[in-house]
Amino acid sequence: MPPVLRSHTKRLAATAEPASLSKQMTSGSPGAKPLASSSSSRRTQPRKNTTVAEKGFAENEDDVPFPFVRRPLIKPSLEKIRREAVDQGIPEREIDDYASFTFSIQTSVYNYHVVAEKCRQALDDPSMCRVSNMTRGDGSTRHYQIMPFSDSGRYPWEAPYNLPKIKNLCILNSLSMRELSWYLQGYHMPVPPTRAERIALMKEYMGITPNVDAQYLLA
Repeated sequence: MPPVLRSHTKRLAATAEPASLSKQMTSGSPGAKPLASSSSSRRTQPRKNTTVAEKGFAENEDDVPFPFVRRPLIKPSLEKIRREAVDQGIPEREIDDYASFTFSIQTSVYNYHVVAEKCRQALDDPSMCRVSNMTRGDGSTRHYQIMPFSDSGRYPWEAPYNLPKIKNLCILNSLSMRELSWYLQGYHMPVPPTRAERIALMKEYMGITPNVDAQYLLA
Protein backbone atom coordinates (compact mmCIF):
# COMPACT_ATOMS: atom_id res chain seq x y z
CA MET A 1 0.00 0.00 0.00
CA PRO A 2 1.36 3.46 -0.82
CA PRO A 3 2.53 5.60 2.14
CA VAL A 4 -0.19 8.15 1.60
CA LEU A 5 -2.88 5.50 1.99
CA ARG A 6 -1.26 4.13 5.18
CA SER A 7 -1.19 7.56 6.85
CA HIS A 8 -4.79 8.18 5.82
CA THR A 9 -5.83 4.86 7.35
CA LYS A 10 -4.09 5.71 10.66
CA ARG A 11 -5.94 9.02 10.85
CA LEU A 12 -9.27 7.28 10.33
CA ALA A 13 -8.49 4.77 13.11
CA ALA A 14 -7.49 7.53 15.51
CA THR A 15 -10.73 9.42 14.96
CA ALA A 16 -12.81 6.25 15.28
CA GLU A 17 -11.49 5.40 18.79
CA PRO A 18 -12.90 8.49 20.64
CA ALA A 19 -16.25 8.03 18.93
CA SER A 20 -16.53 4.42 20.02
CA LEU A 21 -15.35 5.35 23.51
CA SER A 22 -18.00 8.07 23.94
CA LYS A 23 -20.68 5.72 22.64
CA GLN A 24 -19.58 3.10 25.15
CA MET A 25 -19.67 5.56 28.07
CA THR A 26 -23.18 6.76 27.19
CA SER A 27 -24.61 3.31 26.54
CA GLY A 28 -25.14 2.57 30.25
CA SER A 29 -22.64 -0.26 30.54
CA PRO A 30 -21.73 -1.32 34.12
CA GLY A 31 -18.19 0.06 33.95
CA ALA A 32 -19.06 3.28 32.21
CA LYS A 33 -18.70 6.63 33.98
CA PRO A 34 -20.88 9.63 33.15
CA LEU A 35 -19.25 12.44 31.28
CA ALA A 36 -18.64 15.62 33.24
CA SER A 37 -20.79 18.54 32.23
CA SER A 38 -19.07 21.21 30.23
CA SER A 39 -18.31 24.67 31.54
CA SER A 40 -20.77 26.16 29.05
CA SER A 41 -23.67 24.14 30.53
CA ARG A 42 -22.73 25.29 34.02
CA ARG A 43 -22.69 28.89 32.88
CA THR A 44 -26.19 28.60 31.44
CA GLN A 45 -27.70 27.44 34.74
CA PRO A 46 -29.74 30.17 36.46
CA ARG A 47 -28.10 31.71 39.51
CA LYS A 48 -30.10 31.58 42.72
CA ASN A 49 -31.03 34.95 44.12
CA THR A 50 -30.02 35.24 47.77
CA THR A 51 -32.49 37.18 49.85
CA VAL A 52 -31.71 39.22 52.94
CA ALA A 53 -33.17 36.52 55.18
CA GLU A 54 -30.96 33.84 53.58
CA LYS A 55 -27.85 35.93 54.16
CA GLY A 56 -28.63 35.93 57.86
CA PHE A 57 -28.81 39.69 58.23
CA ALA A 58 -30.47 40.71 61.52
CA GLU A 59 -31.19 44.25 60.37
CA ASN A 60 -34.96 43.92 60.31
CA GLU A 61 -35.59 40.73 62.24
CA ASP A 62 -38.27 40.99 64.90
CA ASP A 63 -36.46 38.80 67.44
CA VAL A 64 -33.37 41.02 67.82
CA PRO A 65 -33.20 41.89 71.54
CA PHE A 66 -33.61 45.49 72.62
CA PRO A 67 -30.24 46.98 73.72
CA PHE A 68 -31.03 48.06 77.26
CA VAL A 69 -28.60 50.69 78.54
CA ARG A 70 -29.87 50.45 82.11
CA ARG A 71 -31.19 47.07 83.05
CA PRO A 72 -34.39 46.82 85.12
CA LEU A 73 -33.82 46.97 88.87
CA ILE A 74 -33.54 43.63 90.67
CA LYS A 75 -34.68 43.50 94.28
CA PRO A 76 -32.04 42.09 96.67
CA SER A 77 -32.54 38.56 97.98
CA LEU A 78 -31.23 37.39 101.34
CA GLU A 79 -31.11 33.75 100.22
CA LYS A 80 -29.09 34.67 97.13
CA ILE A 81 -26.59 36.54 99.31
CA ARG A 82 -26.25 33.47 101.58
CA ARG A 83 -25.52 31.24 98.57
CA GLU A 84 -22.93 33.72 97.31
CA ALA A 85 -21.29 33.75 100.75
CA VAL A 86 -20.98 29.95 100.69
CA ASP A 87 -19.48 30.08 97.19
CA GLN A 88 -16.95 32.66 98.34
CA GLY A 89 -15.78 30.35 101.12
CA ILE A 90 -16.90 32.51 104.05
CA PRO A 91 -16.87 30.52 107.32
CA GLU A 92 -20.25 29.17 108.31
CA ARG A 93 -20.33 31.02 111.65
CA GLU A 94 -19.92 34.36 109.81
CA ILE A 95 -22.44 33.79 107.00
CA ASP A 96 -25.49 35.12 108.89
CA ASP A 97 -23.78 38.37 109.90
CA TYR A 98 -22.31 38.84 106.43
CA ALA A 99 -25.65 38.17 104.69
CA SER A 100 -27.60 40.52 106.99
CA PHE A 101 -25.13 43.37 106.57
CA THR A 102 -24.88 42.94 102.78
CA PHE A 103 -28.65 42.66 102.43
CA SER A 104 -29.21 45.93 104.33
CA ILE A 105 -26.70 47.77 102.11
CA GLN A 106 -28.15 46.39 98.85
CA THR A 107 -31.69 47.19 100.00
CA SER A 108 -30.77 50.82 100.70
CA VAL A 109 -29.16 51.17 97.26
CA TYR A 110 -32.16 49.52 95.61
CA ASN A 111 -34.63 51.89 97.32
CA TYR A 112 -32.53 54.87 96.25
CA HIS A 113 -32.63 53.76 92.60
CA VAL A 114 -36.41 53.20 92.80
CA VAL A 115 -36.97 56.77 93.96
CA ALA A 116 -34.58 58.13 91.30
CA GLU A 117 -36.37 56.11 88.61
CA LYS A 118 -39.75 57.51 89.62
CA CYS A 119 -38.40 61.07 89.50
CA ARG A 120 -36.85 60.49 86.09
CA GLN A 121 -40.06 59.02 84.71
CA ALA A 122 -41.95 62.07 85.96
CA LEU A 123 -39.54 64.30 84.04
CA ASP A 124 -39.96 62.13 80.91
CA ASP A 125 -43.69 62.78 80.76
CA PRO A 126 -44.54 62.76 77.03
CA SER A 127 -47.75 64.77 77.45
CA MET A 128 -46.19 68.02 76.18
CA CYS A 129 -44.87 66.38 73.02
CA ARG A 130 -48.18 64.58 72.59
CA VAL A 131 -50.17 67.81 72.73
CA SER A 132 -47.78 69.47 70.28
CA ASN A 133 -47.94 66.58 67.80
CA MET A 134 -51.75 66.73 67.75
CA THR A 135 -51.49 70.02 65.85
CA ARG A 136 -48.91 68.85 63.29
CA GLY A 137 -51.07 66.66 61.03
CA ASP A 138 -48.99 64.12 59.14
CA GLY A 139 -45.72 65.83 60.09
CA SER A 140 -44.80 66.78 56.53
CA THR A 141 -44.87 70.54 57.21
CA ARG A 142 -43.90 70.55 60.89
CA HIS A 143 -42.00 67.50 62.06
CA TYR A 144 -43.13 65.47 65.07
CA GLN A 145 -41.46 65.89 68.43
CA ILE A 146 -39.85 62.71 69.80
CA MET A 147 -39.19 61.87 73.43
CA PRO A 148 -35.96 60.13 74.54
CA PHE A 149 -36.16 56.50 75.59
CA SER A 150 -37.13 55.82 79.18
CA ASP A 151 -34.33 53.40 80.05
CA SER A 152 -31.40 55.63 79.04
CA GLY A 153 -32.57 59.19 78.38
CA ARG A 154 -31.10 58.89 74.86
CA TYR A 155 -32.99 59.61 71.68
CA PRO A 156 -34.00 56.67 69.47
CA TRP A 157 -31.72 57.72 66.60
CA GLU A 158 -28.65 57.73 68.85
CA ALA A 159 -26.40 54.76 69.68
CA PRO A 160 -26.94 51.97 70.59
CA TYR A 161 -30.40 52.10 68.98
CA ASN A 162 -29.73 53.89 65.66
CA LEU A 163 -33.42 53.94 64.74
CA PRO A 164 -34.97 56.16 62.06
CA LYS A 165 -36.22 59.48 63.40
CA ILE A 166 -40.02 59.59 63.11
CA LYS A 167 -40.31 63.04 61.60
CA ASN A 168 -43.64 62.38 59.88
CA LEU A 169 -46.32 59.77 59.27
CA CYS A 170 -44.60 58.40 56.17
CA ILE A 171 -41.53 57.38 58.20
CA LEU A 172 -43.69 55.83 60.93
CA ASN A 173 -45.59 53.71 58.39
CA SER A 174 -42.34 52.52 56.78
CA LEU A 175 -40.70 51.23 59.99
CA SER A 176 -39.88 47.53 60.11
CA MET A 177 -41.32 45.18 62.71
CA ARG A 178 -38.01 45.24 64.62
CA GLU A 179 -37.86 49.03 64.60
CA LEU A 180 -41.44 49.32 65.84
CA SER A 181 -40.68 46.78 68.57
CA TRP A 182 -37.63 48.74 69.72
CA TYR A 183 -39.57 52.01 69.79
CA LEU A 184 -42.28 50.46 71.96
CA GLN A 185 -39.79 48.75 74.30
CA GLY A 186 -37.83 51.98 74.60
CA TYR A 187 -40.97 53.71 75.87
CA HIS A 188 -41.82 50.79 78.20
CA MET A 189 -44.92 49.86 76.22
CA PRO A 190 -46.25 46.40 75.28
CA VAL A 191 -45.28 44.98 71.89
CA PRO A 192 -48.31 43.58 70.00
CA PRO A 193 -47.78 40.81 67.43
CA THR A 194 -49.16 42.65 64.38
CA ARG A 195 -47.77 45.62 62.50
CA ALA A 196 -51.04 47.55 62.54
CA GLU A 197 -51.30 47.28 66.33
CA ARG A 198 -47.74 48.47 66.83
CA ILE A 199 -48.25 51.50 64.60
CA ALA A 200 -51.52 52.30 66.39
CA LEU A 201 -49.74 52.22 69.78
CA MET A 202 -46.98 54.49 68.50
CA LYS A 203 -49.58 56.97 67.20
CA GLU A 204 -51.32 56.94 70.56
CA TYR A 205 -48.06 57.52 72.44
CA MET A 206 -46.91 60.30 70.09
CA GLY A 207 -50.29 62.03 69.95
CA ILE A 208 -51.01 61.49 66.25
CA THR A 209 -54.76 61.87 65.69
CA PRO A 210 -56.60 58.87 64.18
CA ASN A 211 -57.92 60.80 61.14
CA VAL A 212 -54.42 61.73 59.99
CA ASP A 213 -54.14 58.55 57.87
CA ALA A 214 -57.12 59.51 55.73
CA GLN A 215 -55.76 63.04 55.23
CA TYR A 216 -52.32 61.63 54.38
CA LEU A 217 -53.74 59.26 51.73
CA LEU A 218 -55.84 62.00 50.12
CA ALA A 219 -52.94 64.44 49.96
